[in-house]
Amino acid sequence: MLKTRFGWRDPVCAHWSEEYQDEYLKIVCDKVVEDNRIAGVALWQFCDCRTYRGAKALMRPRAFNNKGVLDEYRRPKQAYKSVKRIFGEFNH
Repeated sequence: MLKTRFGWRDPVCAHWSEEYQDEYLKIVCDKVVEDNRIAGVALWQFCDCRTYRGAKALMRPRAFNNKGVLDEYRRPKQAYKSVKRIFGEFNH
């Protein structure tokens, strides 16, 4: 999965930007709802959280796992809205 820092915006979708995570998850979630052979899915990381290891040990900014669609304060990242929209449309 990919790490995304809350608020890191980049119009060319640079790695670790919110735009990069958003595009990546849109591709994955669209595939899940389009393929009737897939019975379910779980986001690996719902929200960012501390890793309880030194930042150097795991090469993580601020010693956080930044793969969530929400940050550690539960503020939605850009990808949150896309995931919610895709699965919301699927349920109707």
